[in-house]
Amino acid sequence: MGGEGVETGQAAAGQGLGFPALARSEGGRRLAGAFERARQEGRAALVGYWMGGYPDLATSERALVHLARSGCDVLEVGVPFSDPVADGPVLQTAAAAALQRRVSLRGVLEMAGRVASPPEKGGSGVPVVIMTYYNPVFRMGEAEVARAMARYGLSGMIVPDLPVEEAAGLMAELQEQGLAWVSLAAPTGMSRLERVASASDGFVYAISRPGVTGARDDLAPQAKELVDALRRSTRLPVALGFGVAGARQAAAYRWADGVVVGSAFASTWMRAGDDVAAALEGIGQLASSIRDALARPAAGGGG
Repeated sequence: MGGEGVETGQAAAGQGLGFPALARSEGGRRLAGAFERARQEGRAALVGYWMGGYPDLATSERALVHLARSGCDVLEVGVPFSDPVADGPVLQTAAAAALQRRVSLRGVLEMAGRVASPPEKGGSGVPVVIMTYYNPVFRMGEAEVARAMARYGLSGMIVPDLPVEEAAGLMAELQEQGLAWVSLAAPTGMSRLERVASASDGFVYAISRPGVTGARDDLAPQAKELVDALRRSTRLPVALGFGVAGARQAAAYRWADGVVVGSAFASTWMRAGDDVAAALEGIGQLASSIRDALARPAAGGGG
């Protein structure tokens, strides 16, 4: 995919096919469908990240369902790992707390499956994508991970430390189970963007700035250039992550097809201490405010 004559994601969606028609798997169509619904509502989609097992598995399940009910269109569930090279200090703290409770990949997948279930069964009803480092996948086995994800009704996987050039085996296992491989695209890898984007399914995750995750006060000046370059290589929706702290940054990035927010939710939770009710209220209010900020101005309006 890519090259001369390729249209932007918005242009393709505007032809009536919508983002789901661009996905290769059932999981990819669920993810792309969430972006399409947001587009039709005149806004960018909100992807909410939460560390699976933080502060414990049962409470992380409550937090994820609450984030969906407060406005998240897609949920991204992290797997705690001892060497999280892409995570900033807030998510590292969350991962360490989960690891102290001996939270495993298998446990996170099972919990995430309950989160992905329909609301009438206590779940969120929104598509769930797993973000994990490769070591836990290697230990459990690529085929077994893919089968478990399909069994639990999950939609796809993001693996930040597995380059697409080395991911053929895992991508094949995911595809076999109808699941999406979601690529991470970084501003430091502009020469690889077409290859990275063409491997992705459901959506492409654009890293707004070099470095690790974490809320920032400033905007990433290279983010627009990165997303524009991706749109020349793929018609899939592009979600922008790393550094979105709240409604102000979300509004500034609403030209993307979606934004990913993680550390800001975890920080809000941590400030509430052991008061779970206050923590849930805090992350719910933050999700609602960000979703509102992602609304795009009507044609001819400002912003």
